[in-house]
Amino acid sequence: MYRKIAERDTFKVLLADLGWTEASTIDQFQDQARSDGDHDIRAALVCLLTAGFAALGSAVIVVTGRMDGFGYRRRGSGAVGLDRLAPANSQA
Repeated sequence: MYRKIAERDTFKVLLADLGWTEASTIDQFQDQARSDGDHDIRAALVCLLTAGFAALGSAVIVVTGRMDGFGYRRRGSGAVGLDRLAPANSQA
């Protein structure tokens, strides 16, 4: 799931919404999308995004029958971000 989000440039959009536009910051997120990306680092980066949006007051929980995801509310639009958490046995 993490790789798919990186391939769609969703991280760039979310980071821009937070004002985190430095190339080195974007690279930290994109670099973890490689097949050898570290699960724990990916999880920490997703937590960092969540904390950033929570600080802005725009983090939202997305529930669809069972608690299976979270997203971020962009200013003036619907929720975007990670629409589903990866299954527990896969890499985030």
